[in-house]
Amino acid sequence: METFRYVWQFVDTERVYEFLPSVLMLAAIAAVASLYRQCIKKKFGDNLNSVTWIEKNKWKSFFLYYVPAVAVGGPALEELGFRAPLIIAFDGMSSSAAWYALLVSSAIFGLFHFGAVIMFSEISSEKDSGNSQSDNLEEMVESIRIKKGKMILLQKILRVGAASLSGVFIGYYGISCQSIWVCFGIHSLWNLTMPVLVNIIVPLVVLFCLFFILLPVLAFRFLSSLLQAMKSKAVFS
Repeated sequence: METFRYVWQFVDTERVYEFLPSVLMLAAIAAVASLYRQCIKKKFGDNLNSVTWIEKNKWKSFFLYYVPAVAVGGPALEELGFRAPLIIAFDGMSSSAAWYALLVSSAIFGLFHFGAVIMFSEISSEKDSGNSQSDNLEEMVESIRIKKGKMILLQKILRVGAASLSGVFIGYYGISCQSIWVCFGIHSLWNLTMPVLVNIIVPLVVLFCLFFILLPVLAFRFLSSLLQAMKSKAVFS
């Protein structure tokens, strides 16, 4: 109790009370989302762990389970823990202390996301190819992780880096705008668009780099070598 009183004297109580309504509302959203998720799991039971059922009910499982969990409950809880304290503590990004706190918070946020995400498209492809006879979602995820081997570690490291960068981005705008809701909105949008980024945009970027950057460079180097060889042959002849 004495420790709490000692720490509390350094806290700007006016700012705490200013943001308290937003903090309580966000906490309520996280609690309701968690309760809703438990209700959905109870209603659908083992169906949520069946790859066949999910394939047949993609939109139902997406809107009834994925969106509330990943785009509402998760962001609400994480913003309460990682960005809300920063917004309350700093009224802008003009001080070096704010930047240090943001970078440290973002690094911890990144480590909090240390793990490889197996997209459902990978699971579906694995099942359609006949490589797995199991219909259990958890078993298939584990099977894919084992097959990927060392690539899983690379995915985990990349995910930590991506989460850390997103933490800096979200925190910067949250502190600059002095709004927890800005952080919650950006975080929710990020979680919703991540599957699209991974499955569509990233492959397109890779193909673009391959066909319009890498191949032209290789072709140029090949032609340059060929011309050099022809010149050398002409000189010696």
